[in-house]
Amino acid sequence: MLKTYLLQKDICDTIRTIPNLNFMTRVLEITGLGDYLRQMGPFTLFAPVDDAFEKAPHCVLKLFNHDHQAILDIFKYHIVAKQKAFADDIIQTEELQTISGDKLTITPKYGRLLIDTAGVHQTDIECSNGIIHTIDSVMIPARTSN
Repeated sequence: MLKTYLLQKDICDTIRTIPNLNFMTRVLEITGLGDYLRQMGPFTLFAPVDDAFEKAPHCVLKLFNHDHQAILDIFKYHIVAKQKAFADDIIQTEELQTISGDKLTITPKYGRLLIDTAGVHQTDIECSNGIIHTIDSVMIPARTSN
């Protein structure tokens, strides 16, 4: 029943129903990525849980109030377009191309799936226009971490 209910909601509406994605909801609002993720898709979103933001480098948290473009650049790295990648599909690949133009590295390690250095918490949250996987870290693309 819950799966059918979520399939009627797009990625943005689904995120709003998941209690530990409050920061991610805010990211979608301040960056305009919410409008992008309401489109047809399909999309794959790697959504950091609230605890991930709390352990993110201080400079990332500071950007929330000061530099929405930098936040946009960071979170474009969390979205794969034109692909609804289930966990079983992700394990079969080494990289995924993000809408930022950068590639995410996929590593199965110690019985756990790593997306770059982020561990996957919950997989395969299906939505009407894609899929969400929650992760334990905010991923920073190499070209913005200098």
